[in-house]
Amino acid sequence: MAQIVDEDVNGVRVVKAFGQEQHELQRLTAASETLYGSQMRTVRLQSRYQPLLEAIPSVGQAAILALGGWLALQHEISLGTFLAFSTYFVQMVSPARQLAGVLTVAQLASTGLDRIFQILDLPPAIGDAPDALELPALRGEIRFNDVSFGYGPTPPSSTV
Repeated sequence: MAQIVDEDVNGVRVVKAFGQEQHELQRLTAASETLYGSQMRTVRLQSRYQPLLEAIPSVGQAAILALGGWLALQHEISLGTFLAFSTYFVQMVSPARQLAGVLTVAQLASTGLDRIFQILDLPPAIGDAPDALELPALRGEIRFNDVSFGYGPTPPSSTV
């Protein structure tokens, strides 16, 4: 979208000269709709995975505190064991949240990679004419035949 805006701003005289304002507006609208769709897809991916992966450690921590507290009250485990286990679990919450972030970024990267491959797979917009001649392989030599240089109305008689 930024590329279209840049082209239109820099080439505003050309666009106006050829009366292409409506065409450029449609082009910009189509690009905006595509961008909006991509942003909505990103939000959909984030809303699907991020809350779930962030909620799992919190639910686990609440379950451990409830079960551990009950076991400590029943004298099944000591208070020190309960405290150590809950501390270990709390230390695991941060890496679990980081993993959730990595998975979300991986989904976004996968989407971006798909888009890159779509662009690379597009056929070229400008192709050779059907009757184009195939050029022979070049050897890296340059020859000047019947080339002249001079000032004035008539070129000099010598050739290079």
